[in-house]
Amino acid sequence: MKNLQKLKQLNIIKSHFSSGIKNQQVRNYTSYQTPQVLVAVANGSEEIETVTITDVLTRSDIHVTLVKVLDEKEASQQGGIDASPFHKICVMSRGLKLIADDILNDNFQNRDFDMIVLPGGGLGAQNFAKSQILIDFLRNHAHHNRYIAAICASPAVVLKEHGFIGDKQATCYPGFINTMTLDNYVDEKVVVSGKLITSQGPATSMEFALKLVKILKGQGEADKNAKDLLFDAKHL
Repeated sequence: MKNLQKLKQLNIIKSHFSSGIKNQQVRNYTSYQTPQVLVAVANGSEEIETVTITDVLTRSDIHVTLVKVLDEKEASQQGGIDASPFHKICVMSRGLKLIADDILNDNFQNRDFDMIVLPGGGLGAQNFAKSQILIDFLRNHAHHNRYIAAICASPAVVLKEHGFIGDKQATCYPGFINTMTLDNYVDEKVVVSGKLITSQGPATSMEFALKLVKILKGQGEADKNAKDLLFDAKHL
């Protein structure tokens, strides 16, 4: 009976998000020439940022893989956690539930992505920062001089804490400026510094996502997407 109830809940969740976030079966049809982006998500991640980033990139035919980063409790049970839909569910910062395409594991070290994106959310960023698998994956990605993007709490809690910012300029959610001592903090909605792209929070996530489109597919595609979204392209 409990399993039947869970299955009904899962079908409801899928019906809500299948139109906005493509599932893995749809994404597998994209060309290998299409930019490949991994968007990380964890329990406590910010839902506006996660959905906006994923949706805007997908609108520009960028292949997005939404990957769940296990929190400490889940990671301790990893031997018993498979990639079933139940285990891919993330409870976001305001209680919304999203289903990831996959769960981050060591096999991702052998996969190439043009960009890794970290949404914010205080608890979600903490779960990212505590995940050794994610930090190792980011270090390997940075070693190959590929793009890393982060928004809200993640630039400070994850990237600053683990040495990914270095002498680059960055921004983050204002509440983390002093506590995380971002030495190179810039008070702008979106900051691009080399292969590092950072942004401030939910209200800046649209501009942030369109900036990622510009970087991966050019100004023309970003302008087209912005026009369709009724976003003022002059900010790009």
